[in-house]
Amino acid sequence: MIRIENGDPQYRAVFRARHGWANDVSARIRGSMYGDYEVTSDDLSQTAKMRGKTFWDADITWDLSEAFSLTFDADNIFNEFPDPPADVNFFAACCGQKYDTSSVMD
Repeated sequence: MIRIENGDPQYRAVFRARHGWANDVSARIRGSMYGDYEVTSDDLSQTAKMRGKTFWDADITWDLSEAFSLTFDADNIFNEFPDPPADVNFFAACCGQKYDTSSVMD
């Protein structure tokens, strides 16, 4: 029940901005913001509060023709990750799992 009630972030937001230039070049930046949430251990005996994070992606696109374009993309440009719980054995200690696989974060 804890995962259903508290496993989703308190809020979720996506910010996008795109700019184009006259020479068929455009750039985009996107921020995906996740609020705080809770996770439980596999045996449901422990819970941990996880801090929200914002992940930033960016790309630049050149329109080569009406049919083709070339895009360079960078995901998670600030190298953010969900915070692991204080107890390293919180998730599936047998398998070396560091993050919750049911997390809504990428």
